[in-house]
Amino acid sequence: MKAIRENIVLEREVLLLAYVYRNENFNVPLHFHPEYELVYIVKGTGTRYVGDSIEPFEEGDLVFLAPNTTHCWRNDVGSTAYCESLVIQWKSSLVENHPELSALKPLFNDSLRGLQFESSETLFQQMLTTIKAEGMQQYIHFLQLLQQLSVSRDKRYICSTIRNQKITPTTSERLNAIFNYIEGNYQNKIHLELMAARVGLAESAFSRFFSKAMGKPFFTFLNEYRIHRVCKLLQEKDLTVSDACYQCGFDSLPYFHRQFKKFKSITPYQYKKDFVRSYRIREEDLR
Repeated sequence: MKAIRENIVLEREVLLLAYVYRNENFNVPLHFHPEYELVYIVKGTGTRYVGDSIEPFEEGDLVFLAPNTTHCWRNDVGSTAYCESLVIQWKSSLVENHPELSALKPLFNDSLRGLQFESSETLFQQMLTTIKAEGMQQYIHFLQLLQQLSVSRDKRYICSTIRNQKITPTTSERLNAIFNYIEGNYQNKIHLELMAARVGLAESAFSRFFSKAMGKPFFTFLNEYRIHRVCKLLQEKDLTVSDACYQCGFDSLPYFHRQFKKFKSITPYQYKKDFVRSYRIREEDLR
C-alpha cells in the first residue's frame, strides 16, 4: 500500500470540506495533506496512528490535526464492524492571518502536536450541524465549532513532539507494510531481521529508518502496540493480567510489568481495577 500525500478535492473558491464517511472499514492508509482536519469517530474501533503516536480509538474519539501531519485510522484485524466518522477539512487560508480570528491561534499552534478532545455531545452536534449546513451558514457554524474547541479544557496532546518531517512515498509504503505485519502477528515473537527483510533493508538500516520515521525505536513501538492490545483484552474479556500478557506476545511477566508501567504510568492490575470500577459506575448511571 502506498500512503502518501492525499489530494483533497477542494474547488478554488471552496475552502471547506465537511462530510460523513461511511464504509465497511477505515481503508485510507498512512497519509498526510496540507489541510487541517477534524475527525469524530461515530462507529468503529481500532488503532489510530498520528505522528509518533500509536493509540486505540473508539466511538467518540475526536481528533484535530494540523496540516501535513501523518495519520490514519485502522480497524482491528478481522473486524467486520461498520465504520462511520464525521470529517471536516479546511485550507489554512480560511482561518489564518485574519486579525478577527486571532483568538484561535493557540488552538492551531497546539494542533501541530495533534489534539484529542474528550467525547462531547455538544461538539458532535456542532460538527453535524456544520456538515449539514450550506454556504454562509456552514461557515458560521464552522467558526462556532472552532470557538468551542479553542475554549475546551478537555483536551490533550497526541504526539510527544512536533513532527515536521515530510513523509515520502517510500517511507509511507514501508511503514504500512510494518503496521500490517505487526497487527497480524503481535502475538508471536517478532525478529528485527524478519522485519528488515520485509521492507528490503539491512537490520541496521531498518533500525535507523524506523527511528527517524516514527521518532522511536522499533521495539519501543512494538511494546507500545502490545500494551495497547493488552488493555483492550482487559477491557473486553475476563482474563487475568498474566493471560493477557502472554496472549499479546510478551514472554516475560516481569518485563511486561515494567513496560506497562512505562507506557501507562500504573500497573496492569491497577488498570484493570480502575476500568472495572469505571464500567460499574457507567452501568449504575444508565439504570
